[in-house]
Amino acid sequence: MLTRSTAAEFSIGGFGGGLYLSGLFEIQKPLPEPTGLDWYLGAGPTVGFGNSFYLSANGVIGLDYTFQDFPLNIALDSGPVIQLIGTTQLFTWGGGFAIRYALK
Repeated sequence: MLTRSTAAEFSIGGFGGGLYLSGLFEIQKPLPEPTGLDWYLGAGPTVGFGNSFYLSANGVIGLDYTFQDFPLNIALDSGPVIQLIGTTQLFTWGGGFAIRYALK
């Protein structure tokens, strides 16, 4: 269940002629200063389609900041990726930077 301290994050993206869908469940906690800065920790699956099919389990840890005066959020995160199906590389590490519209 989503609460004030949990979140669901969904992503759609492309790779080498294919498409991936990802979902993460995250626990989010505020940092003392500045107001609007949070850290988060989560996990979830990614499914990829295209020239091949793959399934992975992803972990994430990151920081995000939501501006107080307008609905914009920026985030920076990183985490492990464990490939379960469809690749010869079992373990990788990923990360990302996001600029998002903040629903309040």
